[in-house]
Amino acid sequence: MKVVEENEYIKNIIGDIQKGEDFIVLDRKGKYLGIIPNDRLIKYAFKPDMKIKNIYIKIKPAKSLDLYEIAKRMLSANIRVYPIQVNKDVELISIFDLLQKVAEREPNIFNIKVEEIMSKNLITINEKESALKALALMKNKGVSRLVVVDDKGNIAGILSLSDIIRAFLTEKERASFGEISEEKLDVEIRSFLSDRVIFINKDDNLLKAIDVMNKYKIYALPVLEGSRPIGIITAKDILAYYIAYKEKVTYPIVVHGISIDEIDRKYIEDKFKSLVRKYEKYIGENPMLIMHIKKIREVKEDKMAFFSIKARLISNQVKLYANRDGEEFYSAINAIFHIFREELEKRKYENIKKYYIEKLFKEGLEYI
Repeated sequence: MKVVEENEYIKNIIGDIQKGEDFIVLDRKGKYLGIIPNDRLIKYAFKPDMKIKNIYIKIKPAKSLDLYEIAKRMLSANIRVYPIQVNKDVELISIFDLLQKVAEREPNIFNIKVEEIMSKNLITINEKESALKALALMKNKGVSRLVVVDDKGNIAGILSLSDIIRAFLTEKERASFGEISEEKLDVEIRSFLSDRVIFINKDDNLLKAIDVMNKYKIYALPVLEGSRPIGIITAKDILAYYIAYKEKVTYPIVVHGISIDEIDRKYIEDKFKSLVRKYEKYIGENPMLIMHIKKIREVKEDKMAFFSIKARLISNQVKLYANRDGEEFYSAINAIFHIFREELEKRKYENIKKYYIEKLFKEGLEYI
């Protein structure tokens, strides 16, 4: 953790950005103002004359080390560190430290297998592809990391947007601070990967995943079956699972990425309850809905915003996944639940052909 004054320039802390440091932001008199996590700083690394006061996050420190409350705040704000008031000072607790403390206090919560909550929405790229293509794929898919594979489909590593940017924050780059050219990005992505591949096996439990993340300070792990990646699990996934477990509500919903108001949350809750009640037999027990919502575009003239939503419905019987990109909020939410309904309808039938025949008659025969 580092401390920075609000009028400081990005160019004066580039070395700390490259090292992965997070910052507490103070005013000229040393009064706490907010925080600026490293993953946010990375986005401004090539804007050297940007002042810290223009990009820091105003967030009130937690007054006690209530792990459950801090976990909820951290996930809701979509940040990896959170400020805590310690006597007269403010300190930061990272998502690694938070998960480690929670696991030490309540290890039984994390005895489930990694594959129970991992995301199967795996986006891969060959290690011989260029960094430019990797960036294009990240932008197209709305993600900040890719699983890297070799020609045989075996795991080669994991590549994040931060990895690529940090690679260009050398002494030479610090002097020029120009935009990264296509020529510089025309390099194979395997050159960004470490020699050691850090991963987790599908049958390992969440306790081991937390230990590995904390040991190597990495936010995401590829999940393997043998030597092939079959999923990915992030620190936020585990945090979301912990919150849902502690809430122990009938229809637990965890939303992160952006904050939503009570009206939007109730809309999602009503959709979720209706879905679970209708397909209770096929969903099973302990259903949990996890949503990552990201605003990707806003048209101010029309007062319209468009979102990317990634959702997972997890229970003791099912693991369903749905994604929607570039739609208005309620349209995207409705589309997500439509995907879930379609998948659950299929599960009502052992014979998929019977499902499609019945669906055809239900929707009409105009396509024959």
